[in-house]
Amino acid sequence: MKSNTFVFYVKEAPLSITEFCDPWGIYYRMKDLTRADQESFWVIGFNNQNQEIYNECLFIGGINKCNVDNKILFKRLLMAGASKFIIVHNHPGGDCKPSKDDKKLTDKIKEGSELLDLELLDHIIIANDEYCSFKDDHLIN
Repeated sequence: MKSNTFVFYVKEAPLSITEFCDPWGIYYRMKDLTRADQESFWVIGFNNQNQEIYNECLFIGGINKCNVDNKILFKRLLMAGASKFIIVHNHPGGDCKPSKDDKKLTDKIKEGSELLDLELLDHIIIANDEYCSFKDDHLIN
């Protein structure tokens, strides 16, 4: 016998009522990633009032690579009701300089986000007690 399942999404209050964090603020909150021995990919979503409403580690990879599925990334942001977001990942090797793959991934995410009317605010890479902000380094608009 088949049963019908209904899923309801309850709109909850924002996790934080603080204004959008700058790259250093995001780094400071997530600097423990510098101690990780494998890559992880995080997304932080914000509503139109720049309140944080979503924060999750979406993907965990190996020592020098983490596969990211954009369908899952965008699905989670849309389900959370986010209109803006920041992506964050770590480089366990210690160099926070973006790789060619990091730049390609960011461009692909930026392109997809524009189709969905989502705003990619920044991509931050954390490594060895320092960070790289794509926004600050003019790698995204």
